[in-house]
Amino acid sequence: MKILNCSRQTLTELCSLIFAAQKVQPLCAEVGVLKGLNASKLYEILKPKELFLVDPWDAETTTKIGDANFHRDWVIRESDSEFYYGGPLNEQTTFDNLYEEAKAKFVGLKNVNFIRKTSWEGLKELKSQRGPSSFDFVYLDGAHDFETVFDDLMSVRGLLNENSFLQLNDCCYSEACLAQNVGVLEAVGRFIKFSGFVPLAITNTDFSDLVLCPKNSVNLTLFSRLVENSDLSYVDVPDQLLPAVSIKYNRSGNVCMSFC
Repeated sequence: MKILNCSRQTLTELCSLIFAAQKVQPLCAEVGVLKGLNASKLYEILKPKELFLVDPWDAETTTKIGDANFHRDWVIRESDSEFYYGGPLNEQTTFDNLYEEAKAKFVGLKNVNFIRKTSWEGLKELKSQRGPSSFDFVYLDGAHDFETVFDDLMSVRGLLNENSFLQLNDCCYSEACLAQNVGVLEAVGRFIKFSGFVPLAITNTDFSDLVLCPKNSVNLTLFSRLVENSDLSYVDVPDQLLPAVSIKYNRSGNVCMSFC
């Protein structure tokens, strides 16, 4: 596994270069869309055959997450995030507006499909529509509690083919992640023990992004060679260290990735 000093978009760009070399126009999906900011980047970078965007855009679903953390005094209140969502999280109008904002980024694009359902329901629909092992790239960025992320990972593995990529956001331990009760890294650590997927690279950033692929995929070698022949700064570490990834800040305020 490589630790890279790069943005999450750079990880996606590396996947895109491999697809281009293989002459594959990928079938892609993002789970957890909100405003569509990352989705528009995925479309721009990957140039997908089709892009499926899954998100409930639903106040009740979001409120349930807040209720689950109500007794945890170390977790920030959902109301503290209203500035980002653009309105109260317990009002459906807020999420209807976010849905329209996301759709506006893809006006006129017939190969972009919106699925307004929970991650579990949406992934089930994708499998029904496209069949197993049909997707080349999936970006997971839905609810971040351990149980939901693990459920999403176990559901999405059946959609991915042997030469696919799986990218996730917020995959680290940090004070900021603790304040949101983020359980992505723990879920991924459990997932790789059962799934046959292995980590390729993680960004040396707060709210780190991670890319995985099936352990027997040709992309495992291709991705490694691509990074090694690029201008990117990286460090190789054993895959087994992934569950110990921790983000800290030095005296200058720079991000430092450690293992503890």
